[in-house]
Amino acid sequence: MLTGSMLAEKVALVTGASRGIGRAIAAQLAAQGALVVAAARADHARACVEAIVAAGRTAEPLTLDVTDAAAVEAAPGDIVKRHGRLDIVVSNAGVTRDGLLMRMSEADWDTVLDTNLKGAFLFTKAFTRAFVKQRSGRIINVASVIGLIGNAGQCNYAASKAALLGFTRKQMQSKFDRIVAFSELGDFIDMPIKNYSSGMYARLGFAIAQDVEPDILIVDEVLAVGDERFQEKCKARIQDFRAAGVTFIFVSHAFEAARELCPRAAVLHHGRLAFDGPVDGAWARYRELARGPTPGPAIEAP
Repeated sequence: MLTGSMLAEKVALVTGASRGIGRAIAAQLAAQGALVVAAARADHARACVEAIVAAGRTAEPLTLDVTDAAAVEAAPGDIVKRHGRLDIVVSNAGVTRDGLLMRMSEADWDTVLDTNLKGAFLFTKAFTRAFVKQRSGRIINVASVIGLIGNAGQCNYAASKAALLGFTRKQMQSKFDRIVAFSELGDFIDMPIKNYSSGMYARLGFAIAQDVEPDILIVDEVLAVGDERFQEKCKARIQDFRAAGVTFIFVSHAFEAARELCPRAAVLHHGRLAFDGPVDGAWARYRELARGPTPGPAIEAP
């Protein structure tokens, strides 16, 4: 987990924080210094909050049903009253009720659409008012690639995430076309994603990431897939991000690619930071550790 103070004095609300993606987002926001309000139904966010506090960071639980319009409407005022501000809202709460369309009940359809889509609508509406009054703030709706390409047995989930993408971005169709064009998977876009190779997953994942204007981009071996032309296209896009001031983390064993793309490198060995500095030095340390039988001494990042 990355740690720091990038979000010091910021207040962040994360829905669906009891487990999975929501809990991971809450933990990372807290690790960067934010005070995290972890929201979930009943008392389900308690474990998330306890883990954050145990790590020396700040968090509090919020019992909230994202489909309850009155509760959502009251949330911004309550949080601002307690903490004086609210800076980030991550609308992550989501459910699945998978099944074949012919056997899917109306209740299963409604449950997924109410939580995944209506919940995001209610949060965006309520917290936009607070952010306008505050003159700052960010709302992040967590969607899914399933909203772009669908998936067998998940028509309700796919519909909710597709609608969320359209709700969040007005020009979704043009973005979809750009994503498919960049990934060069047009001939396979109707294929179920479960049949994609690992290389196709990587292509599609990077194509989506590069089109959503991220603040932080983490890339894991994307340059190991595709032909040389595709790799050069990825490198050019990464350089665009760097020029725009986007924080870029490139996870790789490829020295030449790291040297070309990164001004600084870190070496992790058995979960410990073994080097942090120039790329050439990182490569020398990496090779030294690869030859040795035991982990090298850990050092603190500057």
